Amino acid sequence: MPEKNRGWDETSTSYRYRIRSPDDFQEGTFRTIELQNTNGIKMVVGKLKNGTGSMVAQSLIFPKDKNWTLDKAKKWVKEHPDLTHVKKEVVPMKAVLEQITKAKWTTAFI
Repeated sequence: MPEKNRGWDETSTSYRYRIRSPDDFQEGTFRTIELQNTNGIKMVVGKLKNGTGSMVAQSLIFPKDKNWTLDKAKKWVKEHPDLTHVKKEVVPMKAVLEQITKAKWTTAFI
């Protein structure tokens, strides 16, 4: 388990980067979405207990069957700080997803 519920862990099928603790979220609000143009990266989103009702990022999942390694996943997270840093103000997921859709992600390292 990542220290303080943040950080990396691994399963038999993926690497996960936890952005926020699941305990910060309302029960039953989690959804998993696949990010476009990212070679299979999925984002788990949910509504914060003390939030505005907007969906916010909880973790990112990097599937091993899409050739993600831990090093490649860490590099991707480092290159996309707007998606992975916890901010005091909560950015609605709609705005984040629009940013992802418009971005031209590089997959040359995959």
